[in-house]
Amino acid sequence: MTESQREAPLVFSSLQSIILEDPDVVQRLKSMLHGQSKGACLASIQCLSQLILTPEGEADQTVVHDNDAEPWKKHRFEARRILSEQPDFWIQTLYDLLASKDQSKETLGASCLSRLVQVGSVREEFSKSNRLPRSIEQLIRLLETHHTQAHAASSLGSMSTCLKDVIAPYRSQMADHLMLMIKHKNSKSKGAGVTCLSEYFVNDGGMRELIRQREDNLLVDLMTSLFGERNHCHYHDKGAVMKAFASIATHRENFTQLSQKRVIQTLVHILCVDRWLSAEEGVTLLEKIHSSEPRREIINEIVGVLVAISTNDANLYRTQHFFRAIYGPGKILEANPDLAPDASVMKTIVKAMAYPHSRMKAVEFLNSVAMRAENRPVIRKIHLLEKIVEIGDGSDYDALYAVRMALSVFANMQTYPKPTPPVTGECTPDTFDDLLVKPDVFAILTKDIDWDVTHTFREGHNLRQNVKAQEPGVRCIQKLITIDKARTMLFDEKIVDKLLNILAAFKDEPESGERLRLYSPKYDGLLEETLSFLATFEDSRSRIYDNEDLREKLRRFITVPEPGSRSSDASPQR
Repeated sequence: MTESQREAPLVFSSLQSIILEDPDVVQRLKSMLHGQSKGACLASIQCLSQLILTPEGEADQTVVHDNDAEPWKKHRFEARRILSEQPDFWIQTLYDLLASKDQSKETLGASCLSRLVQVGSVREEFSKSNRLPRSIEQLIRLLETHHTQAHAASSLGSMSTCLKDVIAPYRSQMADHLMLMIKHKNSKSKGAGVTCLSEYFVNDGGMRELIRQREDNLLVDLMTSLFGERNHCHYHDKGAVMKAFASIATHRENFTQLSQKRVIQTLVHILCVDRWLSAEEGVTLLEKIHSSEPRREIINEIVGVLVAISTNDANLYRTQHFFRAIYGPGKILEANPDLAPDASVMKTIVKAMAYPHSRMKAVEFLNSVAMRAENRPVIRKIHLLEKIVEIGDGSDYDALYAVRMALSVFANMQTYPKPTPPVTGECTPDTFDDLLVKPDVFAILTKDIDWDVTHTFREGHNLRQNVKAQEPGVRCIQKLITIDKARTMLFDEKIVDKLLNILAAFKDEPESGERLRLYSPKYDGLLEETLSFLATFEDSRSRIYDNEDLREKLRRFITVPEPGSRSSDASPQR
């Protein structure tokens, strides 16, 4: 957002009622433009320069309501026509302001011009003026001054495509001023400076070559000056600044610098350590960098640095976010469909799940990569599932919740990665089903599955985290039900009885049920679904009918088919 766009709502709010009430307002402004009074002429230019941007600019949308859009559109068209057809009236006035050496007049002239040249037809008329060279000279001079530099840079940036011949003598001076604006601590000037720089870097080969020769560390300097924790652009300008930086960074003549290790390290530091950009904004910036001409070597370098800095909870939270952006569904994967995380990346999941702040982001990352067949061999190779289970072997319900969520990701896979063939002399590796029925894994899935609901909860304690950890455990039990050995274990370990105890708390105790649904609205439905699924298997029905007490309890909540009756053994709805 330019300086003039930030000012626009204030001007529009004061002009809106007048303009909407007076259908002839543009003609009145035209008369003022042609009048003898310089003050009236200047006021007319100010108003017209605002009207030509309405209602399309970002700032305008906060002021102009839908039912008022048509009058604004009409005024905008008339204002543009007047300025395009009669440029001499306003060009001379603006030139006098720019050359006045008076701070307030220079600021006013630069501000008006920065808005006027955003419109193609008006910009074209200004570029034809015989006063253009002197006007450009004045704008270059105004880049030196704090109160005018943002407006001057905005004007020069808008005219980048039509100033190639005129700007040549000023390239060196202009490049110096723009880089100073970007590196200076004034956050409002940074956005205008880098936006202007990007326009000339892309559209003017002479300027691009000059900047590349002078600025050996261009991309590093831009990142640390625009997105640093203590040195950054104005927060209103984030979107425009990220776009401008990406256009410079991804230019074909800059790919060599973009792939340098120092540049990659700075980028990752900005995204994950400084963290002035939000994680979502960081992903947007990363996608912009890879959208024009993605190169695998750059992505691999970024991934390597992300792995290297994954040393603490805060960094791990961010790195999991960016790993998901790279390897999960999105623009980067679309441009590089064969991308797959290696062992070092997958191991960050285990590391992240050990930390409270980052563990759920790790589960999201796991969920995004586990669904792609290309990623499953590495999951199997590094024994990821076994490593995740170890984290849940404790009393931390948040960790248990994350582990069960991760296991439910695997449980929902249509096909789990086959185990790596054994080396001669080794034991046959476990299948996924084998892993789930191992005592330690089974215990993690079913640990205290009913304790808090049927005991502590009835005492009135807050169980949100504990109940949250139990629900994904029940989803994992649905997977266990499909395994013959696991069904036997569910009965032998009294897990079926515990599920019934939870369901009874929902059904038989209105107060408990109401509070449980507050924490987990669909938990009772999940329990009914799981127990009904269990009853579709013949061996389960036999166990149920051999236990009269269990059979009668189940019949209170679900339909239990007779042993020997036909059953679809269908999986529950996910």
